[in-house]
Amino acid sequence: MSREHDLPEPPNRRLLLKGALAAGAFTAMPAGLAHAASSPAGPGAAAPYVNPLVRNRADPHIHRHRDGFYYFTATAPEYDRIILRRSRTLRGLSTASESVIWRKHATGVMGAHIWAP
Repeated sequence: MSREHDLPEPPNRRLLLKGALAAGAFTAMPAGLAHAASSPAGPGAAAPYVNPLVRNRADPHIHRHRDGFYYFTATAPEYDRIILRRSRTLRGLSTASESVIWRKHATGVMGAHIWAP
């Protein structure tokens, strides 16, 4: 008699990558910052978030492609362009060169308030 039907499904690749990224980001933080992130900043105040890989980029997204590279997309602080970085390692994304893959249009619905996926 098999008990395979009683076993939960194994975690998929995306879930494992998200967990590894979160664990790596938390362990890479300086001790003071990790403590600040885990304790409340005070009544009505929120602790600022610092991206451990790339500073001054909003809406960060990381995807590991079948080609073995990690791709990082984000919005520039001026909200006028979306950038892309590519690296063989997650840590390498912090120093990888940036390419602008989209710029806001001069007018129209794609002329303002853009953000990376």
